[in-house]
Amino acid sequence: MTDSFSERYGYNLPPEKLIREDAPERIREYFIAVILRDMNQTVNNFRWMICSALSIRPNPDNWSDINVSYEAEGIIHDVKWYEFYDIIEYYARHFVQKGLLEVFSDYINKGFTKFGIGWILKDGLVQARGDEVFQYVTTNAINELEENGYSRANKELKEAFADLSRRPEPDLTGTIHHSIGALESVAKDLCGESKLTLGEIVKKYPDLMPPLIGVAIEKLWGYTSDVARHIREDRSVLREEAQFVLGISASVISYLMEKNQKNF
Repeated sequence: MTDSFSERYGYNLPPEKLIREDAPERIREYFIAVILRDMNQTVNNFRWMICSALSIRPNPDNWSDINVSYEAEGIIHDVKWYEFYDIIEYYARHFVQKGLLEVFSDYINKGFTKFGIGWILKDGLVQARGDEVFQYVTTNAINELEENGYSRANKELKEAFADLSRRPEPDLTGTIHHSIGALESVAKDLCGESKLTLGEIVKKYPDLMPPLIGVAIEKLWGYTSDVARHIREDRSVLREEAQFVLGISASVISYLMEKNQKNF
């Protein structure tokens, strides 16, 4: 795809606040245009794919292209917001078989970015998207864990991301729990202390990270213990809190990975 003038010179900046629990009309219209124009789907296949994704029966009385198109577009505009993203994932699985997942993902993510949608289509799944820094930090940490063979920590961090992306309601306490679990797993492996908690490791190994950062991580571990492990009815977790813990955990994991490579 060739970038437009506004994209090349930064005049198409997305809204500052990302849209997550919604699928506004403009992204639905964009999806329809991408499928029918850029992905070369016929209107009959368009309707069949949508109905298959939602497990509903196409209207047998609609057979002309114009009526089939109206029916399919009407479904797209009427479905619940999270069902719209289910349709995108269904199409993603279809395009995997056609060898077109990367092309489809590029189109969809371009629309997500343009309209300020807080999701990203990655590996065929619609996942939570943060700002560019958050996205880079978390992706970098996952890649480093994979490259260094930290399978358990890698699984925990991916679970944290999956919980943040869960629909229709994210599992925010799960995000926090798995984020700290990933960081704790790395710390245990580096120090050879399988039975200590993250808080205990930070105290016992002051050289693991700079002192003030260690104090902050110890307090963060205490926070997760209070919120994620001992859920209180009078205390709800905000999405911003869960994303903050995930971002901090990913950043510290990357730091520890790099320090370990320098013979920690």
